[in-house]
Amino acid sequence: MAKKPDVTTIASGYYSRQALNNNFTALRDAFDNTLSRDGSTPNVMAADLDLNNQDILNVKNTYTTNLILGGVDFNASVAASLAAAASSADDSAASAVASDLSATGASLSATGASLSAAQAALYDGVWSEDVSSLLADTIITYTVGQPSSVVTGDYVLTRKEGFSYEVAASGATDQHVTTAGGVKLYVLPGGDGYNILAFGADRSGAVSASTVIQAALSNLKVVGGGVLYFPRGSYLVGANVLQTNLSCTIQGEGPEVTKLLCNGTGISINNSTAGIGLSVVVRDMSFISQTAGTGNALTVVGTSVRTLNRAQFSASGLVFRGQDDDTAFDRCLNLSQVSDSKISNVALVGARNSWAFMSRAISVSTSVDVVIDSIRAYWGSSGVYSAGDTEGLTLSNSHLVGFEIGFEHIATGGGAMQQIHNCHMNTNQFGVKMTDTDGIGSRQSNVSNNYLIHNVPSSSGIGGLTDYNWTGIQMNGDSSKASDNIIGGSLLMSDTGITMSGVCTQSSASTNNIVGCSNRAILFLAGANDGAAFGNVGISSGIVVTSALRTRIHGNSKEIWSDEYHGGATVIESASTVVVTHNLSGTPTLADIFVTPRNNMGLAAKFWVSAVTATTFTISLDRTPGSGATAQFSWLAKISKSNV
Repeated sequence: MAKKPDVTTIASGYYSRQALNNNFTALRDAFDNTLSRDGSTPNVMAADLDLNNQDILNVKNTYTTNLILGGVDFNASVAASLAAAASSADDSAASAVASDLSATGASLSATGASLSAAQAALYDGVWSEDVSSLLADTIITYTVGQPSSVVTGDYVLTRKEGFSYEVAASGATDQHVTTAGGVKLYVLPGGDGYNILAFGADRSGAVSASTVIQAALSNLKVVGGGVLYFPRGSYLVGANVLQTNLSCTIQGEGPEVTKLLCNGTGISINNSTAGIGLSVVVRDMSFISQTAGTGNALTVVGTSVRTLNRAQFSASGLVFRGQDDDTAFDRCLNLSQVSDSKISNVALVGARNSWAFMSRAISVSTSVDVVIDSIRAYWGSSGVYSAGDTEGLTLSNSHLVGFEIGFEHIATGGGAMQQIHNCHMNTNQFGVKMTDTDGIGSRQSNVSNNYLIHNVPSSSGIGGLTDYNWTGIQMNGDSSKASDNIIGGSLLMSDTGITMSGVCTQSSASTNNIVGCSNRAILFLAGANDGAAFGNVGISSGIVVTSALRTRIHGNSKEIWSDEYHGGATVIESASTVVVTHNLSGTPTLADIFVTPRNNMGLAAKFWVSAVTATTFTISLDRTPGSGATAQFSWLAKISKSNV
């Protein structure tokens, strides 16, 4: 830098020429003693430059004849090592030379360490080839004066992954990883957050990563949250990973490539004793069960305070499944007190060969305003299960197939405003089932624009253990509504389209299309007073039945409001008629009796219905079926009750 020139103060304009010239000369000499930014000469040092322990920043290239690092002549060290290696006759000789050089601090391996140390010195850190090498390293040391000595606050970096670490104090107990040489390190976040591989996680699926995941989540808790990133790989979760009072994002590279292999329970985060502001986000990975119906893949418990102090949970781009058709989680998402949360674009798959293994694909309890959208769930007892005083749960645009119950809500202390919209459910006991434990029910709930189908396991050959008499929708709560649904029962069973339970006062079933529900199309139980059924259509379904008071029934199609029974009949080999008891409440017309042959009727070619009475009708043949043959029929009879 320039030296300050000596100049003379000029007091007056008289006799000042010499003083001015002297000042100009002093200024010129000072500029000549200054380094030039634009490269103009003179621009060279005539003496050593003392930076007074300051840094040189943003250096592009360094050109030097001699490089002294930590008091060691770097060039001489490299030259000596290379000369020793060149003089080695074979690998064993080279090893011997390396051993000798190691003893003197100048072996080939030490050369590599010296190179790393030299490069690291230029980048303010010590370098290791990769994480595995770093964890196995015995050269990096706290010992002063060694080529790779470090002190608290230094940095260690890996070339292959680009991970960064900060050196912890030698007496620290909160370090994230420790080298084989005993150096303790803190993992530093990168562009994707904290990378689980930087903590030493195995991603081959062969070695449990539970302890490493636990340590990484503990670090997020200490630093106040952040992202824990799982790059592509298979991570074995051999034991439950549990963390409390944590705000974090657990991020994968995608469900096809980031896989958590769980022996039972996977990850649990319990924020029940935390304050406000904590949130848990899980995205873009697969949870894969290696057991038959044991353990929950992902459990999140939010704060116990529901008013204003609400925990949040978000899940997207996740897949939950078993490793084959005989394995599954007991619960894929097990959530409690997770208000203001959203689950979207998630697939949840149980055991195809046994629906009972997965008790609940998604379980939500004691939460407010939870949105579940665009999920695909298969094979289990309950698809989405909601319990307690959960309010404002919305299930929409989702596909649930192969469940005993598609959506189930068991209310305690209320639990109002369950909203089920635009879903397809293929189930064998209930499509949507709402009940309660205290007689209050789930008020103001709405089930609309869904496609609900009865899947009978014995006829479909898929998974379920029992053939049930099915109910498409069971509502349970005042001012509830079931509208614009397509409800398809099975004539193999005695099904019901919609049931309004005893606490469904002022509730309605409207503009639904109800097909094949031979037991009842719509049923209002005692206590479901002041309800309404209007604008509904359908065929092959029973009538509306009400044990409630002041039920208003109007504007429905003729077909849906009929007494209807169905069954089978057989004409034996020596007979030409069979009398059928229809069990209707009156006498049907011939137009309301439908008979379909189930075999070739033996020798008979024609059949017809006759002799219709208030209790029976007769199926007649043009001749007997013949020896060893029968004529078998399915029949359906109804009494239409126009309600338009």
